[in-house]
Amino acid sequence: MLDEKIRSALDGHFLIEFGASFSELREGEIKIVTTVRREARRFAGYLLPVWIARKEDMCIISVSPELRSKVKSCFDGLTTKDMFSEEGLSIAASLAKTVNGSIWNRGPYFFNSPQTFKPCRFYEVTEIKECNKDVFVKYKDWFGSFDDYWNEWKHNTRVFTIFKSSIPVSTSYTMTISKRAWEYAVWTCDEYRGKGYGKSVVSAAVEETLKCEKLPLYSTSWYNIASIRLAESLGFQFYCENYAIKIPPENILVQPNRPKIEW
Repeated sequence: MLDEKIRSALDGHFLIEFGASFSELREGEIKIVTTVRREARRFAGYLLPVWIARKEDMCIISVSPELRSKVKSCFDGLTTKDMFSEEGLSIAASLAKTVNGSIWNRGPYFFNSPQTFKPCRFYEVTEIKECNKDVFVKYKDWFGSFDDYWNEWKHNTRVFTIFKSSIPVSTSYTMTISKRAWEYAVWTCDEYRGKGYGKSVVSAAVEETLKCEKLPLYSTSWYNIASIRLAESLGFQFYCENYAIKIPPENILVQPNRPKIEW
């Protein structure tokens, strides 16, 4: 069982980020909610108009207003178990095609806390501030468009990096930030993987998150075993399973047949 403080933080984050929390749901309930946060641009300009999560036999479907009726009709009659079965994923994939998107990041959603955190630092980690973000512009072929990411989230982005010979080789960065929690992702250059760089940089991010009295969150794909093991080795605990429909930046404004989604 989760202690009251952690449960409250998770509930608060889900309410802000996804429009509902599992504590609101009854056993076996599937709740469809519309939230402005689902319309927001995400990392590197991606749009996530549909996000689906389940905890035990409860399910939250968070959608942009324009897609609510279409999503409801697609999943009508399915159970929570069905939603995450091959049939449910196939339905979701077909729905994604109608908005020129794809299924994204099907996998576990983790949380950490002062009681479970297992810090591990093999390497020196530097937090990159907005004032020196040019390092990511310089290495955008590796990291993607961090410049756009900073512009979208303004001063809320937190980026932690390990440098090797002045080159950023591993980075943990906030994908979402709410009043209650910060969710992180991690990226490590291919030749530096499996050597503790990712573990060190995520550990530094968790330390800072806890120091700021926020709940550290981490999500990944079921297929990314290394990422799951990294999270578990730092004390992250499984909370729920989730996936989303992702629209890449090149499809957001140029596809005439995609349902209009207001920013």
